[in-house]
Amino acid sequence: MPKQHRDIITLDATKMQLLGQRTYDISGYSCARFTATQLKPPRPLVAYYTMAGDRHVPFPAGSTGVFYYRPPSPGAPVLSGQLRFKLCTDVASFATSPDLRLPDKTRPWSLNLYSILAAPKWNALREMLVHESLVSPAVVEAVSSLPWVNIRSSRILYSLEQPFEFDLGQKKVSFVILSLRHAFIFRIQDMCSGNERRDPSYTGESSPGIRWDLALLTLVGRVKARFELSTLPEHSAKGPTLVLRVLELLTPLKCTYPGEC
Repeated sequence: MPKQHRDIITLDATKMQLLGQRTYDISGYSCARFTATQLKPPRPLVAYYTMAGDRHVPFPAGSTGVFYYRPPSPGAPVLSGQLRFKLCTDVASFATSPDLRLPDKTRPWSLNLYSILAAPKWNALREMLVHESLVSPAVVEAVSSLPWVNIRSSRILYSLEQPFEFDLGQKKVSFVILSLRHAFIFRIQDMCSGNERRDPSYTGESSPGIRWDLALLTLVGRVKARFELSTLPEHSAKGPTLVLRVLELLTPLKCTYPGEC
């Protein structure tokens, strides 16, 4: 497809009409190119839809709209802000239009604020957010001191106490803890691996100095859960140990080893 000239005048949802932001059709583009015209000098911006392995997936048909910054909900962590794409043919209908969704249709397309602030390739986006006072320089400075963590394909938690939905039958899942003081990733593997029995006392490494205890290896089912630091005496000798606390059963649990659950 031929390159098209597209301008991003603002990322502020409250100023779209005031500043005359246009909408654009980026359907079929795996790399949609824009120019941030408020920056001096104007800076190029590049947006991608998603990845399939190492390949960029093009934006789907019907991707006409405008990029905007969705700030955190009142009381939510500052790093939960996101860049999103509003599907609309005119910004006059912005408020009532849906966001572009990912191929699974369960989540909106988004780019997390941490990635925007931490990854050099999003420098122009970061500058525009600061220029429009959508993100404070103090937040940018705090994130600049954090380690780089690739959060793609990981579940984002903003604290260990944050509840999340979880399928106990998943063989592998990764989580990222994000705050203005921490950025680290940890993975749970082989909670249940087909007909292969795993030792219920198996633990795995997470962040340095923390371990987790996989206490539900023989169960499958969807639950609402959260992580907690264990207070059990048997874990005290191991050092800090994360346990998975089931808060609510969303589907019936099934024991993969009858008679042992």
